[in-house]
Amino acid sequence: MNPPPSRSARVRHLGFYAVFATLTILSAAPFWRTHLLPMQDYPQTLLFARAWSDSHNPSSPFHGTYTTGFPLSPLVLPLLLLRALAKLRHLELAGRLLWTLYAVGLPLSALHLVRVLGRDRWSVLLVFPLVHSYWVIGGFFSFATAMPLLVLGLAFTIRWLEAPTLLRGLLLAVAACALHLWHALAFAQLVLDFGLLWLLLRHSSPRARLRSLLPLTPALAMFCAWVLAGLGRRAPDAHPLSWPPFRANSLSFFDYVAPIIPRAGVAMAVVALVVLGTSFFFKRSELPLSGFRVARPFTWLSAFAVVSYLALPETLLGVEGIQNRQAWLACLLFVFGWALPERRAIRAGILTLVGIASALGLWEMGTRFAAFRRESAAPSRLIDRLGPTDTVFFASYGNFAARSFPKAKPFVAIDLYASIRHGVLPNDSFAGYGVNFVRYVSGNPMPGLGPHWVNDPALRRFDYVLVRGSLDLAAAPSLRLSVREGGWALYSVCGSKSRPDCPFVLEPRDM
Repeated sequence: MNPPPSRSARVRHLGFYAVFATLTILSAAPFWRTHLLPMQDYPQTLLFARAWSDSHNPSSPFHGTYTTGFPLSPLVLPLLLLRALAKLRHLELAGRLLWTLYAVGLPLSALHLVRVLGRDRWSVLLVFPLVHSYWVIGGFFSFATAMPLLVLGLAFTIRWLEAPTLLRGLLLAVAACALHLWHALAFAQLVLDFGLLWLLLRHSSPRARLRSLLPLTPALAMFCAWVLAGLGRRAPDAHPLSWPPFRANSLSFFDYVAPIIPRAGVAMAVVALVVLGTSFFFKRSELPLSGFRVARPFTWLSAFAVVSYLALPETLLGVEGIQNRQAWLACLLFVFGWALPERRAIRAGILTLVGIASALGLWEMGTRFAAFRRESAAPSRLIDRLGPTDTVFFASYGNFAARSFPKAKPFVAIDLYASIRHGVLPNDSFAGYGVNFVRYVSGNPMPGLGPHWVNDPALRRFDYVLVRGSLDLAAAPSLRLSVREGGWALYSVCGSKSRPDCPFVLEPRDM
């Protein structure tokens, strides 16, 4: 029978969970400090969830306009969850709930993997600076929220490789299938990392080596079916295979890890250098993971992700953002390869630095989200003034940043909230990408207006124009000011469905 833990051990135990719980709450809190979330591409995912639901309703404009692809495609699972959670109230609440599950799930899954690896649980503090990354603020919803599943999949991988059992194989198989249905690149990362761990493991026999691949076969079969049913039949994309400039790409590594706010990349680089320095110059206290050819296999996975960041193309098969995702993944994988220094003073110092840096960074993120709530309140209310069938075009090209997020583009898809809330067709959407599960039936039926929208006759397809700032009505004679609020304005369009009583006028030079 084990003796009861000492008082000091209980204090340390409670201290860890107090710090862990505090940082987890700080990670999730920003998503509840604003109604509209300041994430560039995130509204596209909510639009997909609305389009998928309404595409089966003959009375909706999405019917016959949007359709879905192969049923076992990536992105299916997050869209299904969004639709299910939206039944509680609406899609925007569903999105915040899933972002919250991500912010809570990533530290929890990381803590589980740290325990599986036999690492010191305090090393999980390194995860918290990574929660609000470039990929979260950029609004890459499905990729970012797949990370807890990826970490769980890696934990199941270690358990399966060290002692294969039916239950462990089933857990890994389910995680792999779920990850495929969540995001293709996250699933590819699990397969890659599984392969590297499989190569680094000392197998008892060639038969055992082959048998250890079995849990991945269902997910790989789904992936192959998706490729044959979808990717092989779609039209070529306009984005060719390309690589970024090597020097600029190398210097931008931490820009793809830190959140998209000023000086965040520099701060992240400083913390990373301190952590790396302790790994190289001080003796580490933890034993290597048994059964593998190397002492710390996750350090190798992290290093391979760094190499992939430098070597992979930035665009592949029409999908942008291939190599730059590896920067965030490299830092996340390093958490599980990092061993704390043996010397107590150095150990306490590095944990204090990481803990304080995490808390300050998460607190600042919360204040920026709250500031964005004040900046986004006016356009949100203007969108709510629209009728249930009114379409809107957001005309403020090049004016997508916010004071709270000056380096990001949180307003780039603000007009999509009219489609999300009212079920009307947007000017454009990501349904034009053939790789997506939700896509157009036969192209975008809306005009897809660009910077020269003022004198485009197709402007009449929209009932209103949303503008950040104001317009010179002499240059836009077909618009009438409806309402102005908080530096934003809503203009009605002459000749549109809702305003047929005034003529649609083009400038003489365009007649």
